[in-house]
Amino acid sequence: QRFTNAWERDATLRLRAGDTTVLADYEQHGRLRGGTPEEATEQAYRGWLADYLDGTDTLLMARTEDQARELSRRARDDLIRYGIVSAGPHIRLAHGEHASAGDLVMARRNTRAIQAGHPGRDLANRDVLQITSTTANPASRVEVRRLTGRDPDTGQACWSPPFQVPRRYLADHATLAYATTQHAALGRTVATAHVLVDGLGDRQGLYVAMSRGQQANYAYCTTDYPQAADVCRGSSPAPELERAQRLDREHAARPPAEPPRDDKQLPARDPVSVLAAVLGRDGSELSATETLQRELSRADHLGVLGAIWDDLARQAQATRFEQAL
Repeated sequence: QRFTNAWERDATLRLRAGDTTVLADYEQHGRLRGGTPEEATEQAYRGWLADYLDGTDTLLMARTEDQARELSRRARDDLIRYGIVSAGPHIRLAHGEHASAGDLVMARRNTRAIQAGHPGRDLANRDVLQITSTTANPASRVEVRRLTGRDPDTGQACWSPPFQVPRRYLADHATLAYATTQHAALGRTVATAHVLVDGLGDRQGLYVAMSRGQQANYAYCTTDYPQAADVCRGSSPAPELERAQRLDREHAARPPAEPPRDDKQLPARDPVSVLAAVLGRDGSELSATETLQRELSRADHLGVLGAIWDDLARQAQATRFEQAL
């Protein structure tokens, strides 16, 4: 009932069931992208940034917290360059992040000590806050306002009245809110969704991520991993330094540099094969009865018996060697 396009309504039901043939529909409608880990990350971030700057209610998702923090860091750097976020003074957030006036941060712990803009409304986990002003005084509080929703007619963000938040709470229990994980996005509805897929997730997480957007949902898949060992002389450029140089050329309106040619790279997979592997991985949790039945059925498996035998043999050897010593 969430989706604007009729084909996507049926596609998400097949996606939830693990039907890999539905990936052809997503590819036909231009919803799939692919590349190296750095290319997929950059494509997902730029797709989200274009919608965000256009005023669209959009969501950027990744599988892990580390990936979400990296995407949020890139977003903050660009928003500072565009003048949307102030360059300082900044405050410290959890995990070494920083934020300043104009930044979006996410609360990560419930607390009754902070009233979130309305009487009787406590600050809750996953509340999105916008910092309205900061000072260089470390003893002062930070003024923020809470995102309460979107106007159904205009799509503009609605905010609560400003309120004060202690710096200690932000330093211990707040992160940048530009990107989030699939689990944190559960239950949200936005206009567009951009999903970074590293190929290590499961079917349930992919279904949640690819069903948040009403108008469009895009998947950016890691299809090409670097080789584990490279016998060529010299070192490869660091991904972050290479990205910084590429951004400098773009900001200066210079043509992009020619990519180095590498004929020894392994053949890359396509986004459909990456997503098919994810759909084939079931991450649902079993009930207590199902877990008990599964464990009883594999009690006489040679893999289980071998592990038990190895543990008992090691204990016996340790006892024997200790007595000998």
